[in-house]
Amino acid sequence: MRIRLVLIPLLVFCVTACAPVLSAYTMERASRAVPLVQMQQQPEQYRGRLYAFGGTIASSKTTVAGSLLELVFTTVDSYGSLQDTISGSRVLAFMPKERGLIDPAVFAEGRRVTVSGVFDGIQSGTIGEMPYGFPFFVISEIYLWPKEVPRTYYYDYYSPTIWWGPSWGIGGGWWWR
Repeated sequence: MRIRLVLIPLLVFCVTACAPVLSAYTMERASRAVPLVQMQQQPEQYRGRLYAFGGTIASSKTTVAGSLLELVFTTVDSYGSLQDTISGSRVLAFMPKERGLIDPAVFAEGRRVTVSGVFDGIQSGTIGEMPYGFPFFVISEIYLWPKEVPRTYYYDYYSPTIWWGPSWGIGGGWWWR
């Protein structure tokens, strides 16, 4: 009986630890190779296809029709994890109000997301003052990655845990005081 109490949670953890961040069904159907340049040149050829991609939120806003995210595009692996590719491209991801609200306070600038969405064409806009044709996707699933907390590592030379006083050691690399 005790073995079951340990094995069942361990099995559940192992099975879910390797699960994709989006549904497995979506990850199987969606193309992870998003040809942004070709989409901008020939949007009709790609319209209506499902893609999985990720990015860093450049801006987010809520409108009467739904929520809109402007993302700095990043590719994803088969689990939906963001890859460290810098494309320099931006995309727009739209969540209709019927599917839910993307709160701009939660989906704030700098947060990272993985998205699956259907390509719906090119929407003109600007980045700064430069005109830009944004590939426009209608979101079917979205995953907000946890905030990254910067970690600082330091060695406190004056820490009270360091023993003060004479010390000695044997071998290379040991200190003599």
